[in-house]
Amino acid sequence: QVLSWGALAVFWLLMMDGLRIDGMTVPWSFYAPKLAFGLLLMSSAAWLKVTLRPQVWLGISPDAINHDALLFDLTLAAAISFAALLAGWLVWFVWSSCRTGHLLRRQPYAPTRFRQLVFRFLVFQQAAVIAYTLAVNAVPLV
Repeated sequence: QVLSWGALAVFWLLMMDGLRIDGMTVPWSFYAPKLAFGLLLMSSAAWLKVTLRPQVWLGISPDAINHDALLFDLTLAAAISFAALLAGWLVWFVWSSCRTGHLLRRQPYAPTRFRQLVFRFLVFQQAAVIAYTLAVNAVPLV
């Protein structure tokens, strides 16, 4: 699960920011920040997994979080860092999507129609996933 968080974050950032690589002479300046962010997200998710399940990873009582202030603080810090990284990813993702959409709108349609269609499909897919997630999570609230 930890690996999937990082891999999915990197994959979607690469997909939605794909037009930017065309004009770059050094491709690592395109890939390196996204890969570093993915590794940071994976390490934060792993840290959260370890602190949430101390009986599995640390060999201590599962009730230790209620009695050990340090473990509670570590778990809280892990949760805050993971939530902050997810929020940062969301901002980066939306910014990349908007910028790519703006760049595509400025280009002529006929020569870039395959890019335009792929981008529109990805935006439609994002909208469907968001609608499904909101619908599934809204059911318990009703």
